[in-house]
This record gives sequence, C-alpha cells and structure tokens, in this order.
Amino acid sequence: MSLDLSPYSNFQHPPPHPPSIPSSKDDVASVPETPSDAYPDGGKAAWAVVAGSWCCVFVSVGWVACIGDFQSYYQANQLKAYSPSAIGWIPSTQTFLLFALSPVCGHVFDGYGPRPLLVAGTFFHIAGLVLLSFGTRYYQIFLAQSIFSAAGASAIFWAGGLAVCTWFRRRRGFAMGLAASGSAVGGVVGTFVCQYQDPCVLVFSLAGLFLLLGLYLPYDFLALDALDSGMRQGRTTYLLVVLNTTGIVGRILPAWLCDRVGRFNVVILCTVAAALLVCGLWLPATGDTARYTFAALYGVPSAALLSLLPTLASQVVPDVGRLGAHTGAVFLFMSPGFLFTLPIGGSLLGDTESAAQMRSAPMKIFCGLAMAVGGAGFVVARALYVRARQRAAGGVDHPVRYVTVRMFLT
Repeated sequence: MSLDLSPYSNFQHPPPHPPSIPSSKDDVASVPETPSDAYPDGGKAAWAVVAGSWCCVFVSVGWVACIGDFQSYYQANQLKAYSPSAIGWIPSTQTFLLFALSPVCGHVFDGYGPRPLLVAGTFFHIAGLVLLSFGTRYYQIFLAQSIFSAAGASAIFWAGGLAVCTWFRRRRGFAMGLAASGSAVGGVVGTFVCQYQDPCVLVFSLAGLFLLLGLYLPYDFLALDALDSGMRQGRTTYLLVVLNTTGIVGRILPAWLCDRVGRFNVVILCTVAAALLVCGLWLPATGDTARYTFAALYGVPSAALLSLLPTLASQVVPDVGRLGAHTGAVFLFMSPGFLFTLPIGGSLLGDTESAAQMRSAPMKIFCGLAMAVGGAGFVVARALYVRARQRAAGGVDHPVRYVTVRMFLT
C-alpha cells in the first residue's frame, strides 16, 4: 500500500527554474524558488494529507498538552516522595525533545520522506506508552515518557507538519492551521481521558462515538435515497414525518422500560435493532412501501438511543459529585460522531449516473456497521460495569444473588 504523502517522486521538490542572467542587484540577491504551480494547493489528495497531519498532531502535540495531568497524578501516586521540581523534569524533557529533535527529523524527511518518520515514530511512541503503564519508579517513568514516547511523538509531529508544506503554498497557512488544531483537540480529549481510570467509561464513550457515526444517516439521506429511486418529491417529505412521529413512542416507551429491565439492556437492544433495520430493510429497499416501513420502525430505536445515552452516561460515571463534568466529558468524546457522520455518508454516495440502489449501498452499509460496532462496545461496557459491581458486592449478604440481579437489571 502506498504511503506517499508528498506530491513529488521520492518526496523531492522539482528542480527550480534555471536562473536567468541577472539584470539588477535585486536579481543577483534573489534565490530561485520552486514554481508556485508545482504545489497542488488543494484537491482530494492534498486535503487528505491535511487530515493525516491533523491525526499526527493529535497524537503527538495533543499528548504533550496533557502535561498538567501527569504532574498532578505523579505527585499524588507513584512519585509522591519526590518534589514538584523533580517531577517537573519529566514533562519538561518530554516537551523539549518534541522540538529539539526537529533537525534530525527534518534531515530524514528531506532525504527519505515522511514514511520512515511515521513508522519509527509510531513504534517509539507506542512502546513508550506501553512501558509507561508498567512504570513505578522515577527512572522508569522518565525513560518511558520523556525519552521513548517523546522521541516517537517528535517524529510523528514533524512528518505530518512537513508533509503539508510540500502540498500547499498559497494556502499553506490555512492548511497548517487546520492541521495544528489537532493539538488542541488532543489536549482536550487527553485531559478528560486521563481523569477516567474506569475502563467502562472509556469503552462506553467509544461505543457511543461509533453509534453516532451511523445513527443520523437515515434522517439525512432517507428522503434523498427515495428521490433518486423515483419517489415523488412530495411523498419523500412524508418519510421524514413518519420517521419523527414514531420517534415520539421511541423517546417514551424505551425510557419507561429501561428502569425496569436495565438501561444497558435497552440501549443494546435498540442499537442492534437499528443496525438490523438499516442492513435488513433499508439496504435492499426498492419500493415506497419498504421505505415507509423502514421509516416507521427505525424512528423508535433511533429516538430511544438519543434520549437514553445521557441516562446511561450518568449511571456509568464514577463520581456522582462531579456528575455534570463527567457526563460532559463523555459526550465531548462522542461528539465527533455528530460532526463527521453526514460528511462521511455524503462521500460514500456513488456518482449520480449509478443505479439508485447501488449508489447508496456503501453509505447504508457504513451506517449499519458503525452502529453494530457501537452495539458491541455497549456489550463490553456492560460486562465491565457488571464486573465492577461484582467486586463492590463483596460486602453484601448475598453477593451471588446481588450480581445475578445486576446482570439482568443494568
């Protein structure tokens, strides 16, 4: 698989125009530049590089932006015997290496492109994080976080940033700004993630992210899909009316049911039902009747999920005293699902010359699979939640009965 992030072969710029005979002192002082038309300055490939660079900045500078959490965490746990000054050397060295290794990374990029930097950087960054999870002493934490992880993060950061520069010239500032925004998002996400030591919350948040990537696609593309298939404009409007009308039932009945049979159970059931309706009914639908049936049925689980997610989030967060902050952090983690779902769905629609059913099939498959992954994540989160309750049940009179009841009522 090709990983070329530069528009030029071997990641080299094309040779500049041959210098002409200078006619003035200004011409003598000038340095020939790469012609501006050698930079794409846009297009799918160029913006894909910006997206990749955003991810690089997210996992590198965004990770470093969480240094305040590490300082306070180490002070209260593994390194509580050390002074704040001694602990401060860990994040400060990490930040220093991120930029101090730029000459080395730049030289590698000029000679070989971003691929070696990405491969080596990914290895060292992940290795450092894995070693950090086992660190209990000062030197172990310092080597893992400030040396191994920092060196890898530096390589990833410079690979992504320099790659953008080879694709843009006139719009370079805007492209670099978009890529750099990954550091802010990484810092926000990383800060909230660092507050959660409960794996149930992390898995639940990730499951919600995948669910939201697919949940709203029928609301936006059901009418368009029907219109492409030959349904009259006026009748496509009624599809959305039916979808939202049955949503009234979906917001009330499952909410009443979840307090009696378990919130996790109802959320999992609704997620599975929504995914099955998309793949089993909307995907093969060819007539008006099938689409109206899908709209009527899909409105119930989809509306239920949107109303039940905050309820379930308030159940899994670890500290009721900070319920608002923790629930907000969970939905901040899920929110990219709302942001990217419709652009992704639109990009998966085929060209207008394709048959209507074939044109929308990739989008419908993505919708169903995204919700299926979310449903699997809710199952795992439920298991983690039950296990945590089982451990907490050590002091009850009948722990077996307690756990058995919780298995079916969570």
